[in-house]
Amino acid sequence: MLQLKAEAAIEDISDGVERLKQLRTRINGIDPQYNLEVVFGPVEAAQISFPRAVLFRHELTNQGPVTIAILPKYRDAVRDRPMFLSTTIRFPDTVIGRQAADEFRNAVEYGDAVELPPEYVVRATIDAPAGLGGEFGPSLLNLRASNDLTDTPIDAGIAVVDEHGIRLASIPLRFNRRHAGQRGAKFLGIDHTGIVAVTTPCCSADNRRPIRSSGDAYRHDRLRAARVS
Repeated sequence: MLQLKAEAAIEDISDGVERLKQLRTRINGIDPQYNLEVVFGPVEAAQISFPRAVLFRHELTNQGPVTIAILPKYRDAVRDRPMFLSTTIRFPDTVIGRQAADEFRNAVEYGDAVELPPEYVVRATIDAPAGLGGEFGPSLLNLRASNDLTDTPIDAGIAVVDEHGIRLASIPLRFNRRHAGQRGAKFLGIDHTGIVAVTTPCCSADNRRPIRSSGDAYRHDRLRAARVS
């Protein structure tokens, strides 16, 4: 019945929207672990509409950009059906190239966000559900920090001191988000205004205390996603 109606002429916009809803339901029944949302627009539009997506697949068509967002259907979906990314990356021996290599190393080791242009990403192979994986040539690779909520928030703070080390003020922070990589994890602490944010390595692969920390006095609005286009 749905197939016959899909082949019929669309009577009005309400009829078209209803068919899109039915098609969306069918698409989201393809995979047991993930929902697939189609956005007729660029990746940035899909990121706003579906911030929980773990992968964005972007294509350019004759009718304009189309982005498919892949979202877990339940909490442990990524664990039950992981997606794997294999890449061949070549960094030029320049100041910018070495900086990009350091940023990519931090993404692998600590789960930091990084974006690599197509001239660095020679080849990318993705194992993704519903036939969205495959092997790609030079591609834009955008890895986003997950910043997942922690089970137990940590209340801490940063101190403002003068040149003599005398404390002038303090800013309370709540560390309740983290992202992790192969070597360790970083926690994100934000003050109550949402203006001041500090990111610090808080644990390593062997669960030892970190030996250094670093902070950034701006808000990190990094979405959890990987993007290939």
